Amino acid sequence: MIIYHLNLFTKITLKISLIFYVLVLLNFAHAQQYGLIRGTVMNKENGQPLPAVNIMIKGTLIGASTDNKGRFLISKIKPGNYTLIASIVGFKKEELKNVLVESGKETYLEVRLEPGAVQIGQIIVTAGKHEQTFSDVPASISVVQAREIYSRNIVNVDDALRYIGGVNLIESQISIRGSSGYSKGVGSRALVLVDGIPLITGDTGEPIYESMPVNFIERIEVLKGASSALYGSGALGGVINIITKDLPDFSSSWLKLYGGFYDKPTYKQWQWTNSTQFLNGFALTHSRKFGFFKTLISLSRIEDTGYRKNSRIQRWNIFSKSLVEFNPSQKLSISLNYLDQRRNNFLYWKSLDSALVPTDDQLGDMVISKRFSTNAMFKNIVTDKFIYLIKGIWYHTNWRNNVEFSYDHSISNYVDLEFQFNYQPSLKHILTSGIELSANSVKSNIFGNRSGFNSAIYFQDEYKFYDNFKSTIGMRIDIARMQLMKTLAQFNPKLGISYSIWEDLNFRFSAGRAFRAPTVSEAFTSTTASGISVIPNPNLKSEKSWCYEIGSNYKISDNILFDAAIFQSDYENLIEPKFVSTFTGQFQNITKARIRGLEISLNSTWFKDLANFNLSYTYLNPKDLTENQSLKFRSKHLLYTNLLLRFIPFTRTSGSTRQYQLGIDFRYLSKIDRIDEQFKLYIKDSEERVPIYLLDMNFSYEDKYFDVPIKFSFHINNLLNYYYVELVGNLAPLRHFVFRVETAF
Repeated sequence: MIIYHLNLFTKITLKISLIFYVLVLLNFAHAQQYGLIRGTVMNKENGQPLPAVNIMIKGTLIGASTDNKGRFLISKIKPGNYTLIASIVGFKKEELKNVLVESGKETYLEVRLEPGAVQIGQIIVTAGKHEQTFSDVPASISVVQAREIYSRNIVNVDDALRYIGGVNLIESQISIRGSSGYSKGVGSRALVLVDGIPLITGDTGEPIYESMPVNFIERIEVLKGASSALYGSGALGGVINIITKDLPDFSSSWLKLYGGFYDKPTYKQWQWTNSTQFLNGFALTHSRKFGFFKTLISLSRIEDTGYRKNSRIQRWNIFSKSLVEFNPSQKLSISLNYLDQRRNNFLYWKSLDSALVPTDDQLGDMVISKRFSTNAMFKNIVTDKFIYLIKGIWYHTNWRNNVEFSYDHSISNYVDLEFQFNYQPSLKHILTSGIELSANSVKSNIFGNRSGFNSAIYFQDEYKFYDNFKSTIGMRIDIARMQLMKTLAQFNPKLGISYSIWEDLNFRFSAGRAFRAPTVSEAFTSTTASGISVIPNPNLKSEKSWCYEIGSNYKISDNILFDAAIFQSDYENLIEPKFVSTFTGQFQNITKARIRGLEISLNSTWFKDLANFNLSYTYLNPKDLTENQSLKFRSKHLLYTNLLLRFIPFTRTSGSTRQYQLGIDFRYLSKIDRIDEQFKLYIKDSEERVPIYLLDMNFSYEDKYFDVPIKFSFHINNLLNYYYVELVGNLAPLRHFVFRVETAF
């Protein structure tokens, strides 16, 4: 009976949605003449073209970004006078008023941006599923730019996330403001997207960072707090959106080579080998344009012999992105990604005296993974007031291990299809709505043969009552089904308010509900590893939360942006592993929790973007209300800071392209108060943990030789060779040195 009503409800909501969209389309049925805006954006100081500049037409849903030559084109503009906003990190935002667009004609603009300003008007897309300025968002959001990622020689996307305020990782398990502890290979409470499309596995429900295109990232946006009202299951703690670069308009190639080695441990009892342990890799990328078709393909490989015994990694990645521009208003992008990886298994150390050696039963253990994904997005600008997108992905995974007795393996498929509609009925009003359907199937000896299906409808209304006061109201209804489990229905509302006292001082408030459905691995895992058994629990319920935040950002000057927020998240039915007997565990809904905290950040740029300094501090009070003590695997204090200095010789204006750069990163995380006490039964010295003090440094030099740009860089990670653990019984990477060279031709 419940399933019948849910089916009826789904049909009704779909019919209502289709009627709404048909009415909107009929509103634009009459053809009309449009104009277009074409232009170039340059550096005001040296006249050089600026790529990746965001151009938005105020009061509409349309805009563009500049290509590698600083050019942009915006079409489908109704005749009238407009204001354009041009913004990019490291330059002052520019507003061009009274731009006249005439029917059937082209308006040409030449925009010159002045270097050296923090951006409160930075354009982001994750918070509302459409382009909007940072100051309009009623929630905390952090952005990591491409130059920060590349300056650190990031190999895996999760390493880039370690430098974002309020975010920390235990191995590859991500936690936004303490939303997650640690459960290996069983999903994530932060939803990870690539270009707005979920990239999660069908069996474990987790993001596989190794399969993401790290060499082609434009920026990473991290939306903090409950986000299920727009994004559904998995966005319990927030959303991470990895946005890839636009394809260039000309043929080009890019090559990166790197190599390095690990330092020897200080303590002789830790020196498990006399050989130096190396790491190396390369990435080769080529792009080409054929008329209205642009494409790029990238091949990369990494090899890491590992600073620990039995931790070798070998990986190949192939990434491709193509764009078909049928006309300036209709675009289809398609991406392909393939991963082939062999990774030895290091679960935990033999003891603290043998911290870099696993227990004997782990020696030789290996996981072999082959993962393939293809996603596509079609965007149609019907008018400057109405846009629709169709997005979809197919993600296939196939992994197995050679662990004695178990030989666990899994083949899974995940498919997601979304129809999204953005409509702006007036200058102050934006409606966002959509339908999302997803399905997964699993064939595994560890999870069994399973299949599931989810459907959802969402709606969001953003309205500006005044120029300085904006409200956001949204909701989403999800229905999740999985074999042998009860059908789950979830309603998630949200409310957001942003208020500007003046242009440089903004306040925000948000409240929202979120949920996360159990993954296949949490409900059905049945296996044994290193003497520990895990048994299934098909009676799991969805995790739920209510999140609240009050925050403010203040642009103290053109050089300094300050942001502060206080927040609270109330969680129910958190899924955690629990030992039901001495060596047998099971995932259960055992925790009711509350996390309170505050977060402050300071971003500054000096000397016309030649010096950048960023600092963030997060305080967490993670309370397990069920057991009346701290939540497991959470640090209460997180402090991140980084300094980026660039030096450009004065001869640059006479044709020199020489540039020097120095980067320094420091991270502090307080000692984890609490872990699962059962670890003491099978991991020796499991209570050995300390606060984390981590200092990294990098230096780079770039110039042109025979008209070919070449960049050299040198990296020292864990400069102080500080010894710490993120996960019990796992010593984090020792100090290691990396040299990198890259060129474009």
